[in-house]
Amino acid sequence: MSTLASLVPHVRSRSSRARSLLCFLSALVGCSTAGFAAPPAGRGFTLAFEDNFDGTALDTTAWRYRTDARSIPATSPQCANLATNVSVSGGYLRLTGKVENYTTGGVTYPSTGGGVISNADFKYGYYETRAKLTKLPGWHQSFWQLGSLTSGAYNEIDGWEVDSHASQVLRYNTHHYEPAHDTWLGASYTLPAGGGTGDIFRVYAWEWSPTEVIFYVDGVERARIPYPGAHAAQSVWLTCLGWDRGSGRAGPVEIQFDYLRYYAKDYGITSDYGTIVAPSTAGGWGVSGRAFNHDNSQDTKFSSSAGDTATWTPNLPSTGNYEVFFWNPSYFKSTTTSAALAVTGAGGAFTAPAVDQVYDGQQWVSLGAYRFNAGSGGYVRLTVPNPSGGVNSRVGAMMFRRFDLADYDFDSGSASGWTTEAGTWNVAASGTGYAYRTTTTTETLVRLAPQGWQNHFVRASVRPVGANVTVGVVGRYVDANNYYMLRIYCGSNQVSTLKRAGGTWTTLATVNFAVTPGVWYDLMLVMDGNKLRGLVNGFEYIDAVDSTHTAGTVGVRTYGGEAWFDRFGVGH
Repeated sequence: MSTLASLVPHVRSRSSRARSLLCFLSALVGCSTAGFAAPPAGRGFTLAFEDNFDGTALDTTAWRYRTDARSIPATSPQCANLATNVSVSGGYLRLTGKVENYTTGGVTYPSTGGGVISNADFKYGYYETRAKLTKLPGWHQSFWQLGSLTSGAYNEIDGWEVDSHASQVLRYNTHHYEPAHDTWLGASYTLPAGGGTGDIFRVYAWEWSPTEVIFYVDGVERARIPYPGAHAAQSVWLTCLGWDRGSGRAGPVEIQFDYLRYYAKDYGITSDYGTIVAPSTAGGWGVSGRAFNHDNSQDTKFSSSAGDTATWTPNLPSTGNYEVFFWNPSYFKSTTTSAALAVTGAGGAFTAPAVDQVYDGQQWVSLGAYRFNAGSGGYVRLTVPNPSGGVNSRVGAMMFRRFDLADYDFDSGSASGWTTEAGTWNVAASGTGYAYRTTTTTETLVRLAPQGWQNHFVRASVRPVGANVTVGVVGRYVDANNYYMLRIYCGSNQVSTLKRAGGTWTTLATVNFAVTPGVWYDLMLVMDGNKLRGLVNGFEYIDAVDSTHTAGTVGVRTYGGEAWFDRFGVGH
């Protein structure tokens, strides 16, 4: 039976434990299997849903059957999906594909398949299953997300699609369906020769964050796709359907799923990113059921009535410079391509750049940096234009992110304020301005004056020049032997978060990331309590937890040769 973990304790059934032991013993005599992988440890995931497929029938409180018919292409009938092709026994969900003629709606299909769809909708977090597929030709197998019963099919994440005639190849795709169906970004991973998906259990997973999707096989990252939208919560699908890719079709076949687990995570949207507020509206605004907010916790609204306004009024903790971000909730054809926004802050009123709500939809859009006084005297306002022509303006959240605890671009030719702890640094010409450079081949480190900064972010543009150079931003720096660092390393093509404590290095988290010598990268290390997040070029790659260092100053560290940094900033 399935469980919602927030309501029911996490208990794995006795039959499942016994089956795991049998698989382990079988592995000693040649049965190939992969164990339960679980999400990356120490990163804030919470088990929110689990079904181990124990018992003798599908839990219809958690799942519904897939019962549509598929013709791919439309002129070539392929498969009718039947509830009778779905069963639960022996601790597995079993989906059967059959080579048989089945007529429905006046169309005869040469095969039948089956699938299940979760009744609950899930969003950001980690999804995992353990499955054994088939390598007999003619079958399309998938573990994916698409829409929901309530919101419709506006987005799709394919955790994997496997065509059985090429059972070693996993294809990953993201789709959205407004303003038109578009395969947003895709990737694939080919398992080594002799190690495909057919007739062998493997653990498959993906992690969906506000900025990207990361795909895993047997606990190892295999692909990563940026994900700008849409951000609607959606159902999980487990499916097997007939799809002849020119290789014929053999059957019957059975694919098996051992379990499904979903681990939720909030990704610190409301604390790490900045102050987030919802709009107050004046006029005839309606509540939209189709445009989605950054975390699904707030309604989005729409209006095409000229003169209607939406106003965001933050209560800011301190006077300073803030970058303002508009969560553009729409990507629909019926929406304006030039949303009109104005920002009123300490320096007066300013017209912000117009936002294309169709093609810049479902993402945070920067309106620029503005100075605000502490409190609620500043605001951002959107006004529906006159005439609007019946085209909707849509509004979601607004975010105000402080960034001016420190700000350096070196274009004055000076590095005033910086202290060198190791190596040799100098300000040098870079493009049309200047940047800070080192050519020291051993460790270098520069920092700002001692501070008691606790919850803050540090960011910089960095450029490693040599093939074996590491360069990173440093946070909560206490002394040369105690601090955190987010770094990229050309030699191993990785991005990592590390802790130095008492002079000893500990790697907190590492992921693969292609690093090209001579290219500029934007690094950002966010520290909030014991949460450490690492972003590269605006996308989150690292999420770790550690409580060793609680406060300090910031800096930059390199090792291995020439490296540059510029546009260094600290904020909170």
